[in-house]
Amino acid sequence: HSVLIGFDLGLQTKSQWVPLVIAITFHQFFEGFAVGQIVLDAQFTFWKKFAMTAFYSLTTSVGIVIGICTYTGEGYDGQSKGANITIGVLDSICGGLLLFAGMSVFWPEWFVTNYKLCLADSLVVPSVGFFGVALGMVIMSVIGIWA
Repeated sequence: HSVLIGFDLGLQTKSQWVPLVIAITFHQFFEGFAVGQIVLDAQFTFWKKFAMTAFYSLTTSVGIVIGICTYTGEGYDGQSKGANITIGVLDSICGGLLLFAGMSVFWPEWFVTNYKLCLADSLVVPSVGFFGVALGMVIMSVIGIWA
């Protein structure tokens, strides 16, 4: 997902960089919190946590390098119909991967099969959790306006 986002960024023109960099920065910031929480919950060894964090930190940058190399290469026309279709398909794949991971992997684990939430004496804790997810969706949607 992050490599594809970086690749998409690397294919953009100068005028499109500023809003897209801002959107991707916020997106990666919040996604980093989620990835960090997952790594902590998994209780891996220090070196495995280090490797996963380093991998996450480098994936978007690698995608940007690939995109810039493609953009500056011979024969690439960023305004062509094929380039626009390719970028649209890549963006759709990125969004689909994110939705799939969130809705079919993380939500069920964090909310549906979470015994602390299911056995909670009040609805405060589950409500705060669901409110946090909804707030995150709103924030990402607002950020997506500029992407």
